[in-house]
Order: sequence, then C-alpha cells, then structure tokens
Amino acid sequence: LGPLATTRPDLKLALAEIANLEYAPHLEVETYTWSVMPGENLPDPCEGLAREMNATQQLLADLESK
Repeated sequence: LGPLATTRPDLKLALAEIANLEYAPHLEVETYTWSVMPGENLPDPCEGLAREMNATQQLLADLESK
C-alpha cells in the first residue's frame, strides 16, 4: 500500500454523479477509522465530524451553483 492521501477528488466525482440522479440517495460520513489516523494534532471526533459535514455541504453547494 502507498502513503495515505485525501479522497477529496474521488468524493467530488462521486457527488457530481449523485447530483445527476433522479432521486436523493442516503449518504454517510465514514468515521470508524478516525481513531487510527496518523498524526499528533488530530481534531476532537465531534469537531472532525462537523468539518467533514461542512466540507461535504460546500461541495454539494458548489455543484448546485454550476
């Protein structure tokens, strides 16, 4: 396996595909691996979840404005 990297580009592509659907599917934020993330200055889990939700909401808003 290679080094860890962001999945943001993949998320953007997936959300763009979802935006074209005729229905609104259930989406979830994956959090079960947060406890094993490398690094010393990780956010509080609640803060991290809020950041993930806000970032996803912004990505969806960006798609809507196109």
